[in-house]
Amino acid sequence: GSPAIRLAAPLASLMAGEPGVMNEEVSSRRRPPIGRLHLLLIMIGLVVLGGMNFALLKVTYTAYGDRRSFFVNQAINLLYVVYGGAILYPRMLFTNVVTKEMTSFPKRPFFIMGTLDSLGTFLTCLGTAYTPGSITPLLNQLLIPFTMLVSAVWLKIRSRWQERCGAFFIVLGASISVIPKIVDVPDDSSALQNIAVQSRWYAILFYALSNFPMAASSCYKESTFENHHLDVWYLTQWVSIWQFLISFIYMPLLVLPGFSSKQGMSFAEVVDSFVDGW
Repeated sequence: GSPAIRLAAPLASLMAGEPGVMNEEVSSRRRPPIGRLHLLLIMIGLVVLGGMNFALLKVTYTAYGDRRSFFVNQAINLLYVVYGGAILYPRMLFTNVVTKEMTSFPKRPFFIMGTLDSLGTFLTCLGTAYTPGSITPLLNQLLIPFTMLVSAVWLKIRSRWQERCGAFFIVLGASISVIPKIVDVPDDSSALQNIAVQSRWYAILFYALSNFPMAASSCYKESTFENHHLDVWYLTQWVSIWQFLISFIYMPLLVLPGFSSKQGMSFAEVVDSFVDGW
């Protein structure tokens, strides 16, 4: 998933537990301490850059259209690998930040996280083009209740009633915002500038469900790395590589109606649409 989601979802899972439970868990984790000012700057950066990220995501998918959405998805995944590598590999060559202990860490967790993230971004690419930009910020907040649900089932983290009520209102708000968009479907012949407000019910469903694998990935990271400290760029690079490669497995699904096109496409058209994205 996007860096904003990878960083924000673990924070959501930490917020989902009772004070006593979380204090015990946090104290057991071998992570460097972080100052309040540093944390504040990170949170501000997440809010600002995350908002820009989602806005640009909507603009890009709208410009390329639903038939080329898989190309956009893979182009973004490839950029994760390129940009991450541009930072990681010089650090590995000229510094000792990435230790031998880190590089010998089993790669299976990276594969699992890459699989979950690839599924999340694939669902995002299926839904973004025809999910109205006005409701995407609210649908993105579904990451919080999904994270709380996965944390409760998987990590056995108990949430307080206030937190459950907050998650309920997020789901309620998202539902209220989505219903009018599903009922009032604009004409498919509208101009390009109107595509941003067009909606298709299955696209909105795909976009909403993309939060679930993202939440599962973050909770898996919490459970796997709670007693292991890895360089964030090393971890992200491995996950990005797996995410990019595994996403190609989903390509045959694009022949189905609703998956990248309303009527569906032949596999030859799927390949042509992908190549045409260049």
